[in-house]
Amino acid sequence: MNDLGAGFHSSDFRYKAWIFVCKGSVSASMSNVNLAVDIGLTTQKLSNGKVVPAFVVKSSALDIPKNHINISIHGNFISKIANAFKGLFMGKIRDEIQK
Repeated sequence: MNDLGAGFHSSDFRYKAWIFVCKGSVSASMSNVNLAVDIGLTTQKLSNGKVVPAFVVKSSALDIPKNHINISIHGNFISKIANAFKGLFMGKIRDEIQK
């Protein structure tokens, strides 16, 4: 699948690091995302003993282009500081999503 997009918004964002509390809202969006999935067919046995077809994901790969992920943090003063420095940790966020 090519050129996928996704969006997320939370009005109840809260993160605490040491004595600093970042709270407010966060929005994230991704575009031009590519996803490859290798799916196999198998069977599974249900609790009633019936055997039915099933899918197994053998492998998957997700690619999010570096310039196609956007995160906005709004809220208290600490949130404004985090929003200003989000570029420093954007690569780490992208890597974690792809994992």
